[in-house]
Amino acid sequence: MTLLLSYSEEELIRRIILGCGKFVSNMENQWYGRKVRYRKPSQRQLIQLSVLYPSLTEPYNSKGFRSFPKVNSKLSELEKVDPALVNRSLKTLLNVNYYEKTILEKRSKFSGVNTIYHESDYVFAVKELLSSVIPRVIIYYKLLESNILLRYLTILKYTDLLMCKHIDFDRMLVARKARGLIDKQKDIDKFKEGYTKDQEFLKDKTNRVILFNAERLANEAIQSKPLDDPTYTTFFIAGGISYLEIEHLPYEK
Repeated sequence: MTLLLSYSEEELIRRIILGCGKFVSNMENQWYGRKVRYRKPSQRQLIQLSVLYPSLTEPYNSKGFRSFPKVNSKLSELEKVDPALVNRSLKTLLNVNYYEKTILEKRSKFSGVNTIYHESDYVFAVKELLSSVIPRVIIYYKLLESNILLRYLTILKYTDLLMCKHIDFDRMLVARKARGLIDKQKDIDKFKEGYTKDQEFLKDKTNRVILFNAERLANEAIQSKPLDDPTYTTFFIAGGISYLEIEHLPYEK
């Protein structure tokens, strides 16, 4: 790619690009269909959102966290949280090597174990790479040239519009609060105004028409989003993680 990059950086860039392609294909296979409906997020999904979303959008954090206190601090005002469900929900994030966990000390049979979750070394490497301009530029333009970036933004807009059409405002507000996106009343009022307006526009629209609008919005987003936009950061990290699913497949340059 370039003499300014090390072999390990080039390899990680390759992984991210391949993984982004797989990530988009998986999303398209899941959501493109005439009868697709977006169901309201389950508590399991809310738990994952409350942990994963802040991590995706923030720098690497090596301190770690205890699962239930972290999730409970985000969701306790929204709905009651089941500690057992928290641990089961985070297993998925362990399986894809996003998080690792460490048992610091064993406690009594009544209090269980003291488990700390922390971002994996692999996630650290991905985030560190994406903090540099040259790797980020390479990834961005490779995905732009291959049309993967447009496909990603399209499916992202499409699922957002499906959510708006099929999920009531109060439940969507719970999901956004779980992600830490809204915390001021004026922001809630602004979001509700836009959400209600979009719902009115979408209520009689078919999935095909919604997809058409999603493609239009995706093209507009590519023209307006800067290279360091958090949307791209999240996508590139997701691509790096998705690559782990295909690392044993043959690769042709």
